[in-house]
Amino acid sequence: AGTLVVQNTWRNRTRGISIPLETASNYQSGDSLVIEIEGATLKKVNGGLQITGLSDASIQKVSSGNPTNVRSVSSINLNAKPDEYESTLVQVKSGVISPEPAFGDPFTGDKVVVNGAERVILHTEPTASFASEPIPVSASFAGICVVSQPDSRIPFIQFWPPSIADISDIVGPADPNEDLGENAVIITGFVNDAKGGDGNYEYFQFMATEDIDFTKTPMSVLTCTNAGTATPYAGTA
Repeated sequence: AGTLVVQNTWRNRTRGISIPLETASNYQSGDSLVIEIEGATLKKVNGGLQITGLSDASIQKVSSGNPTNVRSVSSINLNAKPDEYESTLVQVKSGVISPEPAFGDPFTGDKVVVNGAERVILHTEPTASFASEPIPVSASFAGICVVSQPDSRIPFIQFWPPSIADISDIVGPADPNEDLGENAVIITGFVNDAKGGDGNYEYFQFMATEDIDFTKTPMSVLTCTNAGTATPYAGTA
């Protein structure tokens, strides 16, 4: 709230900056703006670069509904080069929420997104339109890169999705009220004739891929044999 974030692409480089502005809500994503900065101050606030001392009178809206440039970035590059991505719209693809959210957990607050060998923080304000929407287990997340550095420590990097439309490739948590999928249980090991002449006893090892209450969802294992002379149906599975 109270912050206008602008980005500009020039000579194939996209950079951004934030502007404290009481009337920031007057502007929408896709607005093209010309901003008169004479008399304003360029400084770092909490580690983030800002232009302060501007008002609506300093801003002219040229057009609306323009496409926005969203850059794909790995969490490694985001953490290594925060100055290149600060106050711009970036997308972290195939991010996984850690720890894995339960079914129905909301977006609101700070969530850890693991992408490759690194992680970044996904931040959603309680007042965001999608704050109460269920957060996925994994997705491609687009958001504004926000850099803060309250002291001399390493910069703290977050990205803030402007809307639910900026979340794609969604994989949601398993719904415990839905029927189990085809692969709720998988076979992880099998040994036939584990002790030689075992009287048709075989060894199976299983793993559940989701929580299963077997008192409510009983399961069975069915086997067959196609050994040549096995009775009662010799030569038949």
